[in-house]
Amino acid sequence: MFTPQKVWSGWSLTPNKSGVRGRTGSGSDLGPNSGDGASAKEKGIVAVVENGGNNLDREVLVERVSSLEKELYEYQFNMGLLLIEKKEWTSKYTEQSQDLVEVKDALEREKAAHLIALSEAEKREENLRKALGVEKECVLDLEKALREMRSENAKIKFTAESKLAEANALVASVEEKSLEVEAKLRSADAKFAEISRKNSEFDRKSQDLESQESALRRDRLSFIAEYLLLFIVFLV
Repeated sequence: MFTPQKVWSGWSLTPNKSGVRGRTGSGSDLGPNSGDGASAKEKGIVAVVENGGNNLDREVLVERVSSLEKELYEYQFNMGLLLIEKKEWTSKYTEQSQDLVEVKDALEREKAAHLIALSEAEKREENLRKALGVEKECVLDLEKALREMRSENAKIKFTAESKLAEANALVASVEEKSLEVEAKLRSADAKFAEISRKNSEFDRKSQDLESQESALRRDRLSFIAEYLLLFIVFLV
């Protein structure tokens, strides 16, 4: 960036001896041939002095004209610097404008992406709320089922304990009856042993009676044979 070293302050002229004031120059009076114009003005002023301006100091006018030419040169130089600086600022402004357009485009894309992300987040939030509602309902259902299961388990436990008590009582009764049966069985075994002993004794007595009966039968047959023999002998 070029910064002008001196700012042109205009062409204000102070009154000279003849009371003639200069005029403030403007950019519209200057151009590429501004130096030639100043020389023409100087010649005109000199001509005026030679023709009738006896009170006008020629040297002062020449000095003022020279000062004006110097200021004009500085003005043109500063104008050149300003034009260069303007060109640079215009280029930078163009670049900044392009950057601003790119930034605006990026911002619009960011806004669009943000809106899309926000919409997706709202959708996810709504889905999560629905899922949370479903989960709450499931939890309520599970809690209800759990309470029912606990109640049913309590009933089953009570029934099982009652049946277990009845089974224990039945087992005790069976054990008691088993002891009675065992006692009866032992008594029956004793009676059976007594009966077996008596049967053995009866069998032994029966055998003795059979032996006696056989002996009596033999004695009887022997007696009959002897009687028949005696009867035969008697008949003979």
